[in-house]
Amino acid sequence: MDFTTINNRLYTIPSNSMIQQAAANPTKAPCFYQTPFDFWNDLGQVFIEAKSNYINDSQEGIFNSNLRELAYWLYLSWHKQIREIHREY
Repeated sequence: MDFTTINNRLYTIPSNSMIQQAAANPTKAPCFYQTPFDFWNDLGQVFIEAKSNYINDSQEGIFNSNLRELAYWLYLSWHKQIREIHREY
């Protein structure tokens, strides 16, 4: 998993046929995100893979650690907003 794949999946607008193909073959990952949790899972996978590929004290390792922390705070902010939206309904 990498940021390019995440970007492509974020900006793919699914057609009806793409949605039907995804429903017909649930074992194959669709080329678009079906739920926000799919996005967060992929983003977490990027950081897991980067952590296994880079030494913590290297420039890449430090960059990965900082981005992972930023993603964590963004997730908490998103989760808080979603909870507030669902309380209204």
